[in-house]
Amino acid sequence: MPSRKNAEAVAYFRRLLEPVYRDRKLLHVSEVDAAMFGTASMLAELGAANPFLLAGNKGTTKARVPNDAEVCTLELRGATIVETARRFERLLQDLPQSLVKRINHWDPNMEARSVGVTLGEFTQVAGREKYGRRKSDWTNLEDKTTIDQFWDYVGTERAQSKVVSLHRSNLEEIANDLDVGLGTVWAADNSAGVHGGSTGLRWLESSQTATELVDEMSDFAENVRVAPFLEGIPMSIHGVVLANQVAVFRPVELITLRYVERNQFLWAGCSTSYDPHELDRLEMRRIAREVGIALRDSVGYRGPFSIDGILTESGFLPTELNPRLSGGFGALTRGIPGLPLAPLCWAAMEEEPLNYRPALLEQAILESADTNRVTGGHVVTTRRFEQLVEIKLVRDGEEFREALPGENPIAWLTCGPSPVGGIIFLQMAGSSERNGMLIAPEMVRVLRYCDHQFNTGFGQLNCAKEVR
Repeated sequence: MPSRKNAEAVAYFRRLLEPVYRDRKLLHVSEVDAAMFGTASMLAELGAANPFLLAGNKGTTKARVPNDAEVCTLELRGATIVETARRFERLLQDLPQSLVKRINHWDPNMEARSVGVTLGEFTQVAGREKYGRRKSDWTNLEDKTTIDQFWDYVGTERAQSKVVSLHRSNLEEIANDLDVGLGTVWAADNSAGVHGGSTGLRWLESSQTATELVDEMSDFAENVRVAPFLEGIPMSIHGVVLANQVAVFRPVELITLRYVERNQFLWAGCSTSYDPHELDRLEMRRIAREVGIALRDSVGYRGPFSIDGILTESGFLPTELNPRLSGGFGALTRGIPGLPLAPLCWAAMEEEPLNYRPALLEQAILESADTNRVTGGHVVTTRRFEQLVEIKLVRDGEEFREALPGENPIAWLTCGPSPVGGIIFLQMAGSSERNGMLIAPEMVRVLRYCDHQFNTGFGQLNCAKEVR
């Protein structure tokens, strides 16, 4: 049951946004249809006109398509989430004429605006300008080879690093100089486009030579940021920049798994069950507030952002900045299903003259995220799932197995379709009993189960150690 503060926030922000969205025609775009249904339904409740939903492909969800919505799915696929996202973004700029005609039939007077959260930025779709568009000064901050300049501007402590060309002859020597014992992490630039979900990151261990890694990364990058590999829990802290204040929330676990036999990482979603030490939480929130202020003052930023980093033995060190509605916002607001966060952020980005009440937004999301923990994660796989598969799991020693009739499950496994092939969701039971629990080790276990049960082929994985 929602708390009084949550109910107040939902009611207030809905009243605030109704005049902005009432009767507004919106063309929603997303790489998967599942990502649009909730926001489109929420906008319908705010009085928006019947929407047009344009998706790259089908996703796995139990949510229903909003009533009276026009829906088009393009059946785009890719080998990775980033490849799929880039294909979709390119297609948005050059839609088939048959689809443009269909959109024009839905919006004959060209009055609609396009909306959506994509990895890269788009300006318009089928001639419909984007509402909540990010400026180039904002999106440039996602480049992992230039973000350290921003951390230095803010005065935020960070790991030592060096940005170098992949054609540099002494690259391995540079990496050795930065190595503090566990190797180095290489982050690609954005020369091939924005990347996320760990797809542009590689780990060169101390015992390895750099030749193969340089050859591989040269296919999608020109320069890389080389930094020491730091043991610790990958975490994120989120905020929203509004006209006069910055709302900041609680830490989120970035479930980042490590391949044993590859130099790559496997991103497995976000969780809010893990609690760092209270002093670390306060420090992460302080950093987020300072970064939000710096974003506003330096590039006029408005809207949502997240700071990713590592909670090392000496504290939280940021590694990248995402000035957009990144995945952690979904985990933070899971307990307030009626909160119109995306529409609120789009209005802020458009600098609509509204009383945003950032203190109310911050308090409501903090209270809800601390009370309603997200105790699971998800991973995409090239193994194709055509149908929804749901399995109850119990522990068998250290591993998972399917629950027998009468056994109480400790977790639920759901597998279904995605543009890459399939997607795997893990949800641990008893979220209120799992406060403080890291989800990454559970994801390692469930992917071992999936390899055995569904031949998903993830192979050996491990995850970060708590060192703080």
